[in-house]
Amino acid sequence: MADLKLTKVLKNTKYDILTDSGFQHFDGLLCGTNKVTTLSFSDGSILECTPKHKICINETDHVFTKDLSIGDKVQSENNSKLTVVDIKESEEIVDVYDFLEVVNGHKYLINKVLTKNCLYLDEFAFVKPHIANEFIASVFPTIASGQTTKVIMTSTPSGLNHFYRIWQDAKGDYSTTSEGNGYVRSEIPWNAVPGRDEKWAREEMARIGEIRFNQEYKCDFIGSVSTLIDHNFLKELKPTEPMKIPKLPDCVRIWELPRNPKKMEVKNWEYVASLDSGYGIHADYTVMQICLVKSNITIHQVAKIYSNKFDIEEFCQKARKLLKCYNDPQLIIEQNGPGIAAMQYFHLKAEYENLLHFHPSGKLMGLWATDRLKETACILLKTCVQRNFLKLKDRETIEELHSFGKTTQKKWGALGGNHDDHVTSIYWITYYVNSPLFYGNVVEIDMKKVSEDELLLTTEDERAITEKAMADVRNPNFHKEELEKGAEFIPEIETKGLMDAIAEDNENGKDIGSGTIFRL
Repeated sequence: MADLKLTKVLKNTKYDILTDSGFQHFDGLLCGTNKVTTLSFSDGSILECTPKHKICINETDHVFTKDLSIGDKVQSENNSKLTVVDIKESEEIVDVYDFLEVVNGHKYLINKVLTKNCLYLDEFAFVKPHIANEFIASVFPTIASGQTTKVIMTSTPSGLNHFYRIWQDAKGDYSTTSEGNGYVRSEIPWNAVPGRDEKWAREEMARIGEIRFNQEYKCDFIGSVSTLIDHNFLKELKPTEPMKIPKLPDCVRIWELPRNPKKMEVKNWEYVASLDSGYGIHADYTVMQICLVKSNITIHQVAKIYSNKFDIEEFCQKARKLLKCYNDPQLIIEQNGPGIAAMQYFHLKAEYENLLHFHPSGKLMGLWATDRLKETACILLKTCVQRNFLKLKDRETIEELHSFGKTTQKKWGALGGNHDDHVTSIYWITYYVNSPLFYGNVVEIDMKKVSEDELLLTTEDERAITEKAMADVRNPNFHKEELEKGAEFIPEIETKGLMDAIAEDNENGKDIGSGTIFRL
């Protein structure tokens, strides 16, 4: 039985394993970690296995390793029996393995002991997303094709991740077919256990906190991790299905078609785009979000393009076409890390005229973000979501918010190995519309005036932090100081290509912006 914390799946195409009916094929090897129990038998053989590994006691029945006692007999080769003479349990976590889909009954012999294979995935919500997704893509089709194969998953929730999607599809909420995904789901909430009443729940919540109580006892996916957006507000975020447009690439989502630019100009509305660059193909996603900004308190998500299959230049080429559809809006590019490649494309190759440069005096191109700038952007995003200034429609963006929280004392990001590329692309839009750079419709936000929900769900300290973030983002000196810090230590090699263009413009007396490393 696959009683392990999954870390890797290896496919098998060349090896067979010894079973009670001879050598048989198996589909792969599950690699993970767990505690082990050492069983010693009457013939001197030893078997090390996990506590819930299935040991056959006859041709049809089996027991978990943890349920064996000294003197019990187990099934061996040639229909013989072995007697358990010693059992040693270890608390050490070690590497363990199990065989996947053994042909002819899912049984195999290990040191003469007949064991049974069953795929049981414990705490599957806590498996890192890239491992879980690889497992689902490579193993599940094989399991689904079997007539007798079963998969059992158990887990406490950990945000809206892969386990949540399987759970929801089993219920049928988001299934593509009326039959769902083939899973039957069941849950055991805290009050199903005898002896647990409201008094017990209050005492336990006081002991471990609301977040852990929601996760461990209430089977509550929303509120199972400590997130930037309070889980009571997250519950209200509902995705909207994108428009069905013929021949639209799979990487593009549209919720609202482009509006007439002349009519927008009369109302002083604008589109704003923000691009977050990922690290390479099949790694993090590169995402560009486009929002319709009617004012600093009325922002609608209208389109996005995202992919982890294109390199930066190919992605930017496709993003450029989408930008053209939306009247060539202001474009925010965070230059840290791989963002420099996106800036090179739009500034040098596409010659995009509407790149946003955040430095008040124009000495820095784009946005060089420090931890403090990012923290401020996160707090402003929280304000815009919880006060309903930002109307989110995208499923991936909303799902990322469900696992976006504090990773250190001062940093925010994806929790539990999840992605955060959609969140980090959209929080610069809410940052921009509250900055001095924004010349659209501005409604004064009274940070001291809070709704009844905010008053109940936020502390005085949290509201003070939000008020300070709003004051900082409106202060030009704050931008200047932080942006220069962000650009100060960028290696010059990362700006290759931009340097030549800047030098050429400098000869003509233009101050196009640079940064500490390109200072003119």
